[in-house]
Amino acid sequence: MKIAVLDFPHVVKSSVAGPYDILNQTNRIIETFAPELDIENIEVETLPVEDINNEQKFDLIIIPAIQFDRIETVLKSQPALISWLQKQYAADTEIASICLGTFILAATGLLDNKYATTHWMGVNAFRNMFPKVNLVDDKIVTDFQRLYTCGGAYSFTTLMIYLIDKYFGHEVAVIVSKVFLIHLNDLKQSSFHILNLQKSHNNDSIQKVQHFIETNFHSKLNVEDLAKSANMTTRTFIRRFKKSTGSTPYGYLQKIKIEKSKKLLETRDIGIEQVSYEVGYSDFASFRKVFKKNVGLTPSEYKKLYGKTKTPGYLEIG
Repeated sequence: MKIAVLDFPHVVKSSVAGPYDILNQTNRIIETFAPELDIENIEVETLPVEDINNEQKFDLIIIPAIQFDRIETVLKSQPALISWLQKQYAADTEIASICLGTFILAATGLLDNKYATTHWMGVNAFRNMFPKVNLVDDKIVTDFQRLYTCGGAYSFTTLMIYLIDKYFGHEVAVIVSKVFLIHLNDLKQSSFHILNLQKSHNNDSIQKVQHFIETNFHSKLNVEDLAKSANMTTRTFIRRFKKSTGSTPYGYLQKIKIEKSKKLLETRDIGIEQVSYEVGYSDFASFRKVFKKNVGLTPSEYKKLYGKTKTPGYLEIG
């Protein structure tokens, strides 16, 4: 099986070297731990874009991640790469993109009317640039008609294990994942989100309400009172708030509560019920339900991943 990992200016180098290392060592790992499986030989190479040509034929091409502030620069400077990818796909080559590398794959038009994901930081820009793509931004990996995408630069580990599973079988994927200490089933991207509040609009009244919600999130707030503070009718306020922020006032309040609860779980060693109370939830069951819906994890699961309490997987001496 012939695989190319692309390399180009403004790439995230770890997403070039990482996939190469995992795939390049897969045959050796299987020969060592399960020689009876006898999988197809993998020939993987790092391919600089200046070396591409139409005579090449690969079974799989991997597009690595782009540096976040260089997306437009890369897209404008790589028309030959985009055309080459289109021709490779037409010749039955499969293509996988990592993180913001999905922008390159989308620029080929191959993702139009198909499902894809990218890093949560690039979601808004991606939707604006490629409205024909069905972006599912809560997914770590997508697989649709010989095109694969993954959400973050380091989620290439999950993508590589997924591809190994698909090409060589689950038993091979399990063995490789154990050698590299990679989880077979990773989390949703929502588990990693950092709230980015929409304040780029110029509506001063709405910005004041946003600030009020952010500082009084633990109190009982209702839409009618918020509308009065903005000197608007309730209906007008809801419409303008959503247009400015992308969320309803209630949805915005929930986001603030969840973000504050995440910070408490990350920085203070307190019980989940106490966190629920401090962010304004008197009903713990409701808090747990809303938290899991927004984050993809229960509060307890989130605390285990990101809390201050040391876990058995860490050793600190001194």
